[in-house]
Amino acid sequence: MIELFRNPGYNFIGKRHWAYLASGLFTLIALISLVTQGLRYDIDFLGGALMQVRFEQTPDVGRIRSALSTIGLGESIIQQFGDPHEFILRMHLQDAS
Repeated sequence: MIELFRNPGYNFIGKRHWAYLASGLFTLIALISLVTQGLRYDIDFLGGALMQVRFEQTPDVGRIRSALSTIGLGESIIQQFGDPHEFILRMHLQDAS
């Protein structure tokens, strides 16, 4: 039989109060973070489209934004991805009204 620990007589039950304290502290930190920063929804919950595009020549981000503005998507998030020819476009849904 494989012996992983030489003296496996650890007192886990005796250390439970420290575990309660650590668990409570982590929960408190998470709740404070939730209250101060709020929830940050992404496309999964807000709706919209995530598109990865590749251009033959390196485009100017301003030209991409102006092209998106002409169709009402000027507030899209444009990120360079990988090499200078690839971009990720995050576009939020528009109201139909």
